[in-house]
Amino acid sequence: MARVQPANRDSDAPPRRARLTLLGAGLVLAMSAAGTGAAHGSPAGGPSPAFGPGEMLVYDVHYGPVHTGQARIVVGAGETVSNTHVWPIVVQARTNEVFSRFYSLRDRFVTLWNPADASTLGFDLFADENGRRRHTRARLDPKSGRAVVERERPGHKPSTHRYHTGDAAHDVASAIFWLRTKKLAVGDTEAIRVFTGEKAWELGARVEGREAITTKAGHFHTLRVRLQTHFRGKLAARHDIVLWMTDDAAHVPVRIAAELALGSVEADLQHYLPGITP
Repeated sequence: MARVQPANRDSDAPPRRARLTLLGAGLVLAMSAAGTGAAHGSPAGGPSPAFGPGEMLVYDVHYGPVHTGQARIVVGAGETVSNTHVWPIVVQARTNEVFSRFYSLRDRFVTLWNPADASTLGFDLFADENGRRRHTRARLDPKSGRAVVERERPGHKPSTHRYHTGDAAHDVASAIFWLRTKKLAVGDTEAIRVFTGEKAWELGARVEGREAITTKAGHFHTLRVRLQTHFRGKLAARHDIVLWMTDDAAHVPVRIAAELALGSVEADLQHYLPGITP
């Protein structure tokens, strides 16, 4: 079982919907990850068992000095979808009562993680942002390089769209969990193509160094990973988004921070419960 190990205290641009998902299920969650180059692959026999069903991560989210809400990630029990065994990874993000007076967010994002090859079959996004609700369902087929996306909104006719995705086999959330399965070391780079429901683009990660940080969940030795998202507009990063992951086999996301055009956002791990790993 992979566990968080506390440290010794002495010692092309993604569309708007994808940007909100990465913040609401990434920054506003802590999660959501490369240049090309040699990188450590998965061990023989399949991806590294960095996580498993039952894992739960809870994050506090701040916009500048203001506490804006909470995000929660849960790895669900195995189920069968399209004859494939998957783990539903559920990401929930919500603003608190005070911040909801200015902007209310109640989002739930579910990615269908395939533990056999560390990919996703697709995702469902149930969004409620300032009272505007929508449901997006995407199903990916990396073999054919295509995806089918269904969209529903109250008062609108449901729509179905088909997209060419190439070799993209991830959404934003599953890309972060894919990064957790890698044997990361300082200096490594990773590259992964993701599909957001409208287009495929490349998410980049570079392991910059090691750092000890403290959150409400404890004190941790971490790897500092710089995510290259190439956002534009109000959600454009003045600097790349930075992710701190525990420097162990689990690579638990402990903190995510970004300086955006609209201000700084930080999500810190508040509570962690390990799941069952092979």
